[in-house]
Amino acid sequence: MMEKEISLKGVMLRSSSLMIVALGLGKVLGYLFHFVFVKTFSQEDYGSFVYAWSMALFLCGLLIPNIAASVTRYVAYFRGKSDEQKVSSAVRTGIILNTLLILPAAALSYILYAAGLLRMDAVSYAFVLSIMALNAIACLFSGIISGYRKPEVSALLNLVQQGLRVAAIVAAALLAGSLHGIFSLVAFAFLIYALVVVAYERRRYGFGLRWDGTLAKQMFTFGVFTVFYVTANNILAWFDIFMIKYFMTDADVAVYNAAWLASTLNLVFFTSVLQIFSPVAAELFGAGKRERLVKLTAYVLETFFLLFLPIFMSTFLFAREILTFFFKAEYAVGASALQVLSIGGFFTGISLLFIELISAQGKPKLNALNIGAGAALNALLNLIMIPAYGILGAAFSTLVSSSVILALSYLQVKGIVRSSFSARRILKIVFSSSVAVAAVYVVKVLVAQSLLSLIISCVALVSVYCILLLLLKGLRQEDVDLAQVAMEKAYVPAGMVKLAAQVLKSAVNR
Repeated sequence: MMEKEISLKGVMLRSSSLMIVALGLGKVLGYLFHFVFVKTFSQEDYGSFVYAWSMALFLCGLLIPNIAASVTRYVAYFRGKSDEQKVSSAVRTGIILNTLLILPAAALSYILYAAGLLRMDAVSYAFVLSIMALNAIACLFSGIISGYRKPEVSALLNLVQQGLRVAAIVAAALLAGSLHGIFSLVAFAFLIYALVVVAYERRRYGFGLRWDGTLAKQMFTFGVFTVFYVTANNILAWFDIFMIKYFMTDADVAVYNAAWLASTLNLVFFTSVLQIFSPVAAELFGAGKRERLVKLTAYVLETFFLLFLPIFMSTFLFAREILTFFFKAEYAVGASALQVLSIGGFFTGISLLFIELISAQGKPKLNALNIGAGAALNALLNLIMIPAYGILGAAFSTLVSSSVILALSYLQVKGIVRSSFSARRILKIVFSSSVAVAAVYVVKVLVAQSLLSLIISCVALVSVYCILLLLLKGLRQEDVDLAQVAMEKAYVPAGMVKLAAQVLKSAVNR
């Protein structure tokens, strides 16, 4: 049954501490995988792997209706209505549907390979096929877990997958493996991950009790519309990779992918919040608690600006240093692309909130239309911009399409968002961020050594930003509550928690 009350403190912190740790470590392991790869193997091998991995996930989204999104939505929705029988039917129906749809998708992928449209050898295709199928299975069972409002468990299980991938690439490096060897080890690691997810879901929630034909049609329809959304989203994520591969070289693919990875690093913590927000929003829609949903949505939007605006600005400023530090010196040529992508990344973060809200309403068609429009524009711009401007053209294509998706998504949810968020508070955050980043720029000019400059800049950014927020009273009471509970969960001494809470309360705009 749905819990009697869904509070910001109870919902966001019950799961978010684990989510932040799991997703944060997962992101670290994900970057470690790429770090080991680029340090050990050539740019060409790295670019070839990125292309095959991207193709596998792209085909999964293109050829298999997203039953994982359906089951997450319907499990959460029926839980909001306290209908346990429907919840169980949603689980069983989702599992059967997903299994039936993987087989024709595999056949279609083989047709594409046989026709020479995938531009890869047999071993690479076998890797693509295995990852495509395993990803569909793992996502489905993770979706069931998230529908039970346990996204932190899905995040922890995904952490297992990231750890296994790191182990696979380290093993390949120690064995001086070839590209085909890397494919085999990574595919085996993903197989273990999928088995762990299925085993956990089976033990905790079971496979459901019965097939529901009517619900199957609804879930399939939801999944089909989500295919358009997922495919369009995948075009946004990977079409530039495919076009760089087509027009340029594997080394260029490697550089652009490094820039894209760096631009999305800042979204990891917000993603953890959204994975909690999505099933909660679906439950609130099911329970008819619109007022609470409006407040929750507005708070999450303001929190995104509060936590991430200064970080995105700093990424823009230190693009070259970030690429040089995390990758190799030859990857610094992607600095301009990273700067452009960091702006697009910020727009993407906001639009992700709106997209999750639309999905929770049970309106995937709107997401499909919005994302589809952005994806079509992205594809067209890539075809024009990449031959003329290389990876920088790909980055600008992504920025423009991200802006369009943000605008379209906002138009769909403005009745919910506009009615509650504080424009004055967001202006305070923007001002504080701008001044803090200006201080960072001064440090960058005065300190020549890159690593030292980066360290001092981080300290300056946090200090100036926090001081300005306190002076401008840019916090809400919810921020204080969340910070206080977070410190308690981190076992911070009670005296320090009390002192910090008093300081933060002085910055609350009453």
